[in-house]
Amino acid sequence: MIRPERCLTLPTTRLSDRKRGVRGHQSLGRQIDLTERNWRLTSMCSCHASRNGLRKGQSCDGIKLVLLKHMKSPGRNDPCWCGSGQKYKKCHLNRANQAAPTIMEILTAERDALDLKLCLAKKLDSKPCGGLISEAHSVSRRTSLAKIAVNGHVYGYEPSDADLAKGKLERSLKRMGVGKASTFTGFCNMHDTELFRPIDAFPLEPTAEQMALLGFRSLSREFLGALRMIRMIRPLRQADRGKPEFWQKSFQPRLDDQWLSNLRKQRLEIDHNRWASLISARQYDRLSYLLVKFPPQADLVCSGVFRPGIGFRDELLLDLAPTESNPSNVAFGLFPAEGFAFFAWIDNFVEAEKFVKSFLAEPEDRKSSQLIRFAFETFDNVYVSPSWWDGLEHAKREFLLYRMAECNQPFLESEPPSLIDNGMEFVGWAIGQPEQRFL
Repeated sequence: MIRPERCLTLPTTRLSDRKRGVRGHQSLGRQIDLTERNWRLTSMCSCHASRNGLRKGQSCDGIKLVLLKHMKSPGRNDPCWCGSGQKYKKCHLNRANQAAPTIMEILTAERDALDLKLCLAKKLDSKPCGGLISEAHSVSRRTSLAKIAVNGHVYGYEPSDADLAKGKLERSLKRMGVGKASTFTGFCNMHDTELFRPIDAFPLEPTAEQMALLGFRSLSREFLGALRMIRMIRPLRQADRGKPEFWQKSFQPRLDDQWLSNLRKQRLEIDHNRWASLISARQYDRLSYLLVKFPPQADLVCSGVFRPGIGFRDELLLDLAPTESNPSNVAFGLFPAEGFAFFAWIDNFVEAEKFVKSFLAEPEDRKSSQLIRFAFETFDNVYVSPSWWDGLEHAKREFLLYRMAECNQPFLESEPPSLIDNGMEFVGWAIGQPEQRFL
């Protein structure tokens, strides 16, 4: 007999997808059968949970992962229920009595797993990589970061390894030099210099080519992050040593569902290949975009990619399942120092069009503040001018930090993402007539 044991509200995907607004409604009826580990995860909204003997819920506010445990525990020589591939006796048997991992053990394992350096631009041309893997900037140091810096420094969101290991919710921005802000090890020196010359060595107008390169660099950062997360899962499997059995059986499935490591890597790889193909063939006429301009303001900078799961009225837009014909990422750039923001995607993408149209439907005097809200709600790759940030009212800083922190702590329960305007005015840019091209 299988019976309900425990019901947890968990994030449905890795950080960047959860932040994009992908909700449980999109996974109705999806059942992941994990009988080899004596568990079954049934994914459903609470209002559709009328199966497996569960009562119908009263609301529909996200995925509920119901952990259903077999009455019979695995034998000593059976495969462990956690899916590690080891025998139960060599894995989770008596794990509750083992010494809990120290912070230093966790940090060492994390650093080893995250020490990944490779060039993601090899597919763009036949030239061999040149030089070492560089600390590439996902946001240009010269054309963007330097313009918002005060004495060569900006503020950015960078929780410490110790805080992440302890599951501590970090709600502060850290002061950092522009040489270290927004860096990642995803390109060799040669490709980083030559490929991104149009956005690093020339003013951002932006042209279609510049928007494509900004999107590709942000997508490369996300793809490298996905590869690192795959390497992280193995050491994280040991983090439940010394914990009671019920805690172990709550924690281990979170790793499976939270990271969706291989699925996420495959999805990002498809998108990465599509953007690389567009750039190498210089087919910039395939780029759809919405471009808004305003008087230059050296307040902040943000660049990233996202999945348009919800609109600015929290309306559901995107089906959870990505396919090659339906790209799942939209590039976003917010460059106030250059006086523009853009959303861009390849070819026709209906959900992306719905998303930008929901932004255009916002009142004219609220669009600029909603861009700020969206950036903090959706990305961690946000860097702000100390003078602008320190000049914000305390309540506004706390709100933005809260929303950013909620979306950057994957193992903590969090509120669902929301873009509904709360009336706070973060900036007052006068946004002009938008320029758009939808294919």
